[in-house]
Amino acid sequence: MKASIIVTTYNWPSALQLCLKYLALQTETDFEIIIADDGSTEETKKLIQPHLSSRIKHVWQEDRGFRAAKIRNAAVKKSQSSNLIFLDGDMLPFKNFLRDHLRFLKLGRYLQGKRILLSETQTHKLINKSVPRNINFLSPGIKNRKNVLRSVSLSKVLFRPSFKSCLDGVRSCNFSISKSDYYKINGFDESYVGWGREDSDFVNRATNAEIVRYDLHFCAQALHLYHKERSRDSLSENDKKLQNSIEEKKSWTDTGIKPSS
Repeated sequence: MKASIIVTTYNWPSALQLCLKYLALQTETDFEIIIADDGSTEETKKLIQPHLSSRIKHVWQEDRGFRAAKIRNAAVKKSQSSNLIFLDGDMLPFKNFLRDHLRFLKLGRYLQGKRILLSETQTHKLINKSVPRNINFLSPGIKNRKNVLRSVSLSKVLFRPSFKSCLDGVRSCNFSISKSDYYKINGFDESYVGWGREDSDFVNRATNAEIVRYDLHFCAQALHLYHKERSRDSLSENDKKLQNSIEEKKSWTDTGIKPSS
C-alpha cells in the first residue's frame, strides 16, 4: 500500500461525505483512508458505517474539546503504509492529489501543500449537490485563484527546501511525511488542546530533527470549504507551549504517539 490518508473530522458529515467522494476519484488508487474523528456525534458514525472496509477505517475519541493532535496520533497507529498524507475533512482533493504527494515524498522531508479557498456561496453549492465538480482557474467563488493551476513541470522546477518559520504557512490540512520521520519526532504533541499551534509545534520539532520542509507548488491541490472559524480561546496557552518548544529547540515530545518511558 502506497499511502495512508489521515482525514480529520468533527461534526460536519456532509463535508466529510464529499471529501470521501473526491478521494474515490484519485488517479493513484493504492491507498487506505483512516478517518480521525475528534468526537463527532452519531450522525457522522452513520455516514461512515457503510464505507468501512479494509481500506477505510474509523478512529473515534470522546469529545473533550479540540484534540486534533491526539486523534491524528491514534489514526497513525492504525495505518499500514510507510507514507502518511494528512487531509482535513473539509478539504476536497483534486484527482492527482495523492499522486503529486507521492511523487515528491521521501525519507527526511515533509511536504506542505496548499489550499484553494472557496467562498461561502460556492461551498453551499458543492455541499447541496453532494457530487464532485471540476473547479478551474475561471470558476467563481475562489479567493486564491493561482493555486488552482497544476503543472508538473513547474512544480519540479520550484521544488526546493524551504527555510520558513514554523509559524509561516503551516497547515496540517494538507501535508505529508514518512511514517519513520513521524515516529522520529514522536508525532503530534497531545498536550495541545484547543485550536492552534499543534501543527507549528510539529514542524518546529521536525526541523530540529533535520526533517526538511518542502512547499508544493502547482500540484497536490485541494479545495477548502468555507466555514466559520473555531474558538481560539486556547491560543494564548498554546502559544506559550510553542514558544517553549522553539526556545528549547525540541525535536521530540514526551506526550506524543508513543508514551514517555
